Amino acid sequence: MGLTSLDTLPPELYSDIVYQIAEDDMQHSILALSRACPYSPIPTQRLFEHITLTQPRQIIALNRRILLEAQPCAQYIKSIKMHCWDADAEVFLNTLKLVPEVQRLDIWVGPASFLPEHLKDMLRSPIVGLRDFTLRFRPYVQRATYLQFLKGSYFDSTLDCIASWPPKSLDNLSISQDPLKPEMVPGPSFAQPIVFFQLQSLIPLSMDAPPHFRLSLPNRPVAPHLCARSNKSTIILDLSHCKITRPDVSSLLAHFISLEHLILDDCSVLPQDASPEDWSAFGKQCALAGSQRAREREKKVKAWLDTVRAQEAATGMGRGAPTQRGKKGRKGLSTATISLRHIPIEGHATSTQFASTSFPAPPLHVQTIRILPILPTISSICLKSPRQSTAVAREEFAAGWKEGIAQVSALRQRLWLANLRHGIWVMTYEHNQEKEQALVGLVRVQEQEDFRSPVDCPPPLLCFMEEETHVGCGHAAAARSRPSGLLRTT
Repeated sequence: MGLTSLDTLPPELYSDIVYQIAEDDMQHSILALSRACPYSPIPTQRLFEHITLTQPRQIIALNRRILLEAQPCAQYIKSIKMHCWDADAEVFLNTLKLVPEVQRLDIWVGPASFLPEHLKDMLRSPIVGLRDFTLRFRPYVQRATYLQFLKGSYFDSTLDCIASWPPKSLDNLSISQDPLKPEMVPGPSFAQPIVFFQLQSLIPLSMDAPPHFRLSLPNRPVAPHLCARSNKSTIILDLSHCKITRPDVSSLLAHFISLEHLILDDCSVLPQDASPEDWSAFGKQCALAGSQRAREREKKVKAWLDTVRAQEAATGMGRGAPTQRGKKGRKGLSTATISLRHIPIEGHATSTQFASTSFPAPPLHVQTIRILPILPTISSICLKSPRQSTAVAREEFAAGWKEGIAQVSALRQRLWLANLRHGIWVMTYEHNQEKEQALVGLVRVQEQEDFRSPVDCPPPLLCFMEEETHVGCGHAAAARSRPSGLLRTT
């Protein structure tokens, strides 16, 4: 049987061959194949599915090709990587507007390319079809300049725009700033520009952050803003290079209530010379994260109940209600004259309007409301390697975790008995809330299944960033979530 020429292959085989090429090699490979076999039915539309722009002239060339072709190639574009620090932002934005539906977008923002106004114009409305969005900032300059400081040129509006998009519009979101390295700025040191001036815009962004969320702002304390509200959608959270303390980790685990993987590469959570006792305490603290948040919410609910009762008592006295001399001794709950219903509070019509619509305000006899600690969902935590044995660190962390889980299990059992025997209201978190005020976002739990014990909750895997292989950790999950490599930008 004679050999078949490459020129005589059927079109479907060419399509299968082309679809085996990696995205980063797609353009060069298809161009080489089309030149080697100029008369073959090679699917050249694949040239435009994944665009990588590394020079300003490439952006101009793409813009011209889209505008001049009778059948624009923009309809084939699915992802764009704009890896150019000195790009012409105006040309890029005009080109992006010509693309009907882009699924992945990866943009590098340098000191002389995009201004905040450019990104605000691009992100003011959700980009149709966009599921994977990466912004990488490198604001550093070679010579001292204070123009950006004088203009107030910060990218805070970028966070505001993304936060205004509808929930679940993105699957992956990465916002990162390159750490400043000595080779980036030769010569004497001086104050470098910063990307975000204030971090309050992270509060609305964090509540509806996508399943894979990366925020890398070197040495910035982002955790207090990320933990201002609950998040039920994020599964992988990457805060590499940020300023994260050990208490911050506990807050993150408590507020990201569906979190499975927490990546803290290059974060000084624990000192590298931490003792085995420190790792044990860290494991216990992670296990008790939900209990700590529950205690904090209970204090807020108690303060609200005290305010309601005080306001009703004052309202009753103001209406001229007859007063009775109190008798000494303990008063039974059945003799109370306080109702928690229909009490105006903080400008709202009734206290019931503060509560979740799934239940009315607590009845008269309820004097105590307890919050049920959420069960841990974390599967892995990625950290810097300690100086001592990593095996010892993992062993001590697991021992501390086991001790903390035992305490959580005992607490949930006590709350079940209190709910059953003493009529105490036990509540848990129902959904995201604008603020932890009154009973917003809480729902009462009464079934025994709701109080199940987490005794079979294994400790999360500790993965250290210096390790060569990553299996079952956040690094591996992030690689699966972003096979195109858009996650790791530093």
